[in-house]
Amino acid sequence: MANIKNEFNAYLKAHVGLSGLVGANVFPHVGKTDQAMPAIMYGFDSDNENDLEGNVVLERYQVQANIVDKSYANANDIADQLKQALNIINSNLNNTVVQLCKFDSESESFDEELDAHVLSLNFTLIK
Repeated sequence: MANIKNEFNAYLKAHVGLSGLVGANVFPHVGKTDQAMPAIMYGFDSDNENDLEGNVVLERYQVQANIVDKSYANANDIADQLKQALNIINSNLNNTVVQLCKFDSESESFDEELDAHVLSLNFTLIK
């Protein structure tokens, strides 16, 4: 069985537009305060729908991707590349069929501890 979380990580790291901007700095969960920047950190929440017999009929994942960088302009460039990458994810995960990837929202903040801009993008993936 394919693990969508592992495939998601590999997909982002291999995406030409993103790797040119963040290199291999794509991490599940929260990064460290001394991590290299720019970086993308992401997390998954799942919400499956079951039929009356308890079988999973729809796997839905809420994905929050946090882009962290000292440069506000660069963080926005990374956000644009991430949106483009996820717009075409349906046909690009190795062993997982993604029926839909939908951009939901975006928010901005400044992390004083990191002295960096944080752009949080929220997506819904349906498998």
